Amino acid sequence: MRIRVKHAKLGELVFLSQLDMVNTILQALRRAKIPFALSEGFNPKPKISYGLPLPVGAGSLAEYFDLVLETRISLGEIRERLSKQLPYLLEIRDIWEIPSSEPALQASVSAADYYIWLKTETPYSDGLMEEFLNQESWDFVDRRGRKKDLKELVIKLDYLGVKQGLVGFKITAAAGSKKNFRPADFCEILGKSAKGSIEPPGRILRCELYYGGEKEQLTPFSGG
Repeated sequence: MRIRVKHAKLGELVFLSQLDMVNTILQALRRAKIPFALSEGFNPKPKISYGLPLPVGAGSLAEYFDLVLETRISLGEIRERLSKQLPYLLEIRDIWEIPSSEPALQASVSAADYYIWLKTETPYSDGLMEEFLNQESWDFVDRRGRKKDLKELVIKLDYLGVKQGLVGFKITAAAGSKKNFRPADFCEILGKSAKGSIEPPGRILRCELYYGGEKEQLTPFSGG
């Protein structure tokens, strides 16, 4: 039996590293006595795989992991047992069975939805935002020193305006091993373009992951 679990990562837990979150989930699985399968060899490990790693400091409503079980158990029982052992800020949001032939999560992810808010200390000009959004490219240098255009990775962008001193966006962008939009890069580029009126870094919330090759064929992992 192979299952996929969707969970949140909120509050102070946004500062957990990916490794810390993995360890937290594994400890909860053991305490909940979930009968997960182990790999073969001298150092057997749980047959578990995770979705796209989340940057430290970002929250999420859509983190995923796949787990292979040794014996069949009802999804309701898994959810009940595991929920009692996980921190409430890592709340399980969905759980369903998937075929054993289902591709690995990280290999399947092609896009993600993000909400991004940045602090603005001065009155913000819609004209300034329009100028930024209409730029032909958002050039930046990545962590390997390569010059790239971040705008090429954006599939859809909604400007949410300014509320309570925060300027907001909802962005659907490429994600995964081949092309990956980093919200921190967007915050940095916008901060430089805004001529001092916006302060990066921002508050980041990932709200969904998608698979599919073309923009019109993007399908959320939710609702298995």
